[in-house]
Amino acid sequence: MGTLIDPNNNMHGYIRNPDGSFVIIDYPSSLGNVLGTNVNHINSAGAVVGVYFDPSPARHGFARE
Repeated sequence: MGTLIDPNNNMHGYIRNPDGSFVIIDYPSSLGNVLGTNVNHINSAGAVVGVYFDPSPARHGFARE
């Protein structure tokens, strides 16, 4: 789990599956935002939590199950 920066300097959250593949996590209103989406934690049930920044750029929390 973590955050990556694409060639356009946009941030995206990601998680790595047990098989080694990656899943990119972008909160919809953060797309195209340089601050983007950050994944911070995965709990034992597999829920992903983090923060995303809207275009203003206000910070918001999210949970993805």
